[in-house]
Amino acid sequence: MRTHIRIIIIAIFTIIIHIILMRLNVNNIINDVKKAFNNSDCYITNYQNDTINKNLEVNYIIYDESQYNQNVNIHFNVANDYPELNFSNMNVELKINKVFTLHNFRKGYIWFHYMLRTSDENHNQLSCYGTSGLYPVKMKIHNENGEWKIVQIWERL
Repeated sequence: MRTHIRIIIIAIFTIIIHIILMRLNVNNIINDVKKAFNNSDCYITNYQNDTINKNLEVNYIIYDESQYNQNVNIHFNVANDYPELNFSNMNVELKINKVFTLHNFRKGYIWFHYMLRTSDENHNQLSCYGTSGLYPVKMKIHNENGEWKIVQIWERL
């Protein structure tokens, strides 16, 4: 009987350690998402490049629309929503809750929710995503040479 209890305690302890390691192991992904929301570069599509009146203070990076759900900097770029505004004068309030991580240290998934509010230099609200709750995001991740890379991003708006 004591042997069974010891085995159960060791199994539970091992599972808890594994969960902690999985979460810590992908923290750089969440940090990349935070950086992308606050990136002052403005990612625009070829179509936008031809139609907008560009603000000379912003670094515009043109991307192909097929990259949108594979590149964290493109997908979560706030400056992209307002390409004609000076991003350095915008206020970005971001809240990210990491909900769940599941991987085998080579590939896996990460789920989180976010809330975002942006306002201009006059404190006029430009956007508010997630006011009625937090927006859910699912990302497929892959470990390449010890560094986690985002393979695919799914977001429900």
